[in-house]
Amino acid sequence: MDLSKVQAVFSDIDGTLLDSHSVLREKTIESVSRLKIPFFLASGRYYKMMSPLAKELHINTPFVSANGGLIISSEGKIIQEFPIANDILKEVLNELHQEFSSRIGLHLYDSKNWYCNSVSSPLFSLEYRVVRCYPDFANEDMRYLSSYPISKFLLFSSKEICSELYSRWEKRYHGRIHLFHEKDTMLEMFSSSASKGNGVKVLCDHYNFDVSQVLCVGDTLLDLSMIETAGYSVSMGNGCEELKKHAKIIAKPTDEDGLSQILDQITASSK
Repeated sequence: MDLSKVQAVFSDIDGTLLDSHSVLREKTIESVSRLKIPFFLASGRYYKMMSPLAKELHINTPFVSANGGLIISSEGKIIQEFPIANDILKEVLNELHQEFSSRIGLHLYDSKNWYCNSVSSPLFSLEYRVVRCYPDFANEDMRYLSSYPISKFLLFSSKEICSELYSRWEKRYHGRIHLFHEKDTMLEMFSSSASKGNGVKVLCDHYNFDVSQVLCVGDTLLDLSMIETAGYSVSMGNGCEELKKHAKIIAKPTDEDGLSQILDQITASSK
């Protein structure tokens, strides 16, 4: 495929930018540095967890963070946000406090802070090693956050509890939230207005890019909305099979420098 008209690149992080060991490879850094067009990060991560990677890549473009729930500049200026409805947040936090408070790890994010109910669990330690960032506030009772503009809601628990809550909330809030249960012991909740695809559109409008001339690359169904939005769509070779069905290009796996090769093709085609 001719990539000479690509105006910008939007890349997922985990499983796309980073390899299977959550390492940012030197080849990828070098390929980003050679690009003559803007390179954006689009992730389910909180934007402060994306900042260290942006620094390593020497980019200062805005982030599509929290799966599109928060589009924010590298300096922390909100461009657009799509928070979870406060009535839903209030119900869910009350429900968790009454039924599951001692059996869950809970992480909530807004444009300013990362909130959690505990920093002592093994699951938190695992999360910290991956994202290289630490919560701003820890409080066992999270109900005070029900009126906050929360862009991402992340829950860790047993397979049984996550499965039960997924079924319960998917039925109760259908059409009002996006709920993801891609890992047995984790649930992610976002506003129904939040998606990486919407985030890409927001930044295309912001910079006057033609969305049909941007390239988006990812590896899971969380990336599907931006894959369907972009004129140039790429699934990593290690990506899920469903995403590959929708992508126009299948790159090599991240452990084989698949993203780096795609970026180098863009650079070469622009000469």
